[in-house]
Amino acid sequence: MVCCSPPPIRLLADVRSANGLVLRLLLGAGLGSALLMNDTLAIIGTPLALLLAREHGLPPRLLLLTLAFPITIGSVTSPIGNPQNLLIALHGGMAAHF
Repeated sequence: MVCCSPPPIRLLADVRSANGLVLRLLLGAGLGSALLMNDTLAIIGTPLALLLAREHGLPPRLLLLTLAFPITIGSVTSPIGNPQNLLIALHGGMAAHF
């Protein structure tokens, strides 16, 4: 019987070092928070970061901070990343929202 892990875990399955894991988490969370609301990504990403920390024997604080920074930075890159950005884009009289 073949066991399947959830897709986010499969994307990180071939990571060989802590630095690689941190880099992939940084890039994935940054891109994800530009395309999704940052609150949504924080809710989904926190249990994932805790699970990855436990599986790789890393301190949870490292991966939680790794998740927090790109979520915050990535959410300001698009109007849909942050609810306040969306309100400004819709009601601010901007010609092109993106």
